[in-house]
Amino acid sequence: MIKSLVTDPKNKRAALIDESHALRVTHYPPDLVPPNTANRYRYFTALLGTTGADSGTTDMATTAAEYFISSNADYDLYITHILIVTADQNATHAQWGNIGVLTNGIDLVLTESGEGTTVINAAKTHGQALAQTGLFGYHTGGNNAQAFILINWTSTQDAQTILVPVGDIVPGGLRIGRGSKDKITLTTNDDVSGVDEMFARVIGYRHYPEETE
Repeated sequence: MIKSLVTDPKNKRAALIDESHALRVTHYPPDLVPPNTANRYRYFTALLGTTGADSGTTDMATTAAEYFISSNADYDLYITHILIVTADQNATHAQWGNIGVLTNGIDLVLTESGEGTTVINAAKTHGQALAQTGLFGYHTGGNNAQAFILINWTSTQDAQTILVPVGDIVPGGLRIGRGSKDKITLTTNDDVSGVDEMFARVIGYRHYPEETE
């Protein structure tokens, strides 16, 4: 048997071994943040816009356009949920809002290190977008025709919802590395100004590096 000791070179702390002689590991910080120090993990939520997060045009009920969130120079961004909301009256899953079936559809793409991963590919109806996101099996917010719909979102208008739980698929969520060219982009390839409201929001957390890095 070879005895060994695993330590952190920065603070000299030794790795923990539990009662079953297993090395304890985690994807997240196991301890509370020390007093008088900044949090390295911070909550993040933002709307996709035409010039980045919460900027430019954030209401997508307009002509065809591209909406995105790109990297930040100060922190890594981890996206755990993507929410797309389309508000209109008389909306059904067989169309997009109340404007019928789109011609070219909606695209949602994650770009990492120059490589694009398509999350939603040319979804022409709300139902097609739901089928591509892995949402089925999660809370639906309704039954049958009202599934995935928020009743009376604004006055008498309902809202169709698409929630992509990417954090349940990729450990830690989708990462947009700090100072990189990574980004997540939603493109409306058709004129969707016929709907009353449409937006996409990402929810996750920011990870700041240690000051010594």
